[in-house]
Amino acid sequence: QPIYNEVSDPSLPRNVSIYKLGPAGVIFDEVTDGGEVKFITVGQSNFTIPMKHYAVGLEYSKDLVVYNELWNLPIIERQAGAAFNALKNHIHFSPFLNASYSGANQTAASAEGETLAEQYLRTVEDAVTNSSSDMDNPRRGPYALLMSSANFFTMERALMRVPQEGLAIQSSAVGRIQHIIAYDGWSGVRGKKTVSYSGVTAGKAYLINLGFKEQDHQSYEKQPLQSTSADGDLSRFILENAVLDSYFGVYANPLASTEEITLPS
Repeated sequence: QPIYNEVSDPSLPRNVSIYKLGPAGVIFDEVTDGGEVKFITVGQSNFTIPMKHYAVGLEYSKDLVVYNELWNLPIIERQAGAAFNALKNHIHFSPFLNASYSGANQTAASAEGETLAEQYLRTVEDAVTNSSSDMDNPRRGPYALLMSSANFFTMERALMRVPQEGLAIQSSAVGRIQHIIAYDGWSGVRGKKTVSYSGVTAGKAYLINLGFKEQDHQSYEKQPLQSTSADGDLSRFILENAVLDSYFGVYANPLASTEEITLPS
């Protein structure tokens, strides 16, 4: 939620067009006496977001009733909710993890500083400086940091506002980081099928600009997670079937918003 501009609307079409009008698309001109105002226009859409349909089915048998085991159902439903949240995290974070970053979107680890926490802070400063000075895609914040939990606590110490023993510097970069998100992925099993979602690699972090998230990070939800029940199959003593499903689509442009950081070790 901190990264994406979210729209929830049941009237969304099957495909949502993305129209871009960035900060470089607006220029003010002086208008002299009798002069003419120049108009900006929304450009043609180069991208569309398809609404994708995700679902899982639950069923319970007569045995659950006969043996008074209906207490299992809330546990299963909670697991379904956890799996759905994991799917949404994967779809929303994977564009940042899978992008091919080049020099304009990369910051190397800094060796400045006597402690690892100070080196982390110096590295974040470098990343903010590089992001802000990119003339093609200026990314001046505020920011979110997406990283592995393996580096989370060190980064948290580096960005604390209080003076720290062994950390001689303080930096305004601390105030530019609004969110630190630790993401380690997820894995789940259904029957014989195993699904794994990759998390952030340890030693890497992604400085994500939130200043233009309305154009860089779009999340469209046509239908939130919804449960629909129906009668079961008596030939198999299935009393009830339930389907949990959702329609949503995601657009992200990490090369316009994100700096890939290699952290000190």
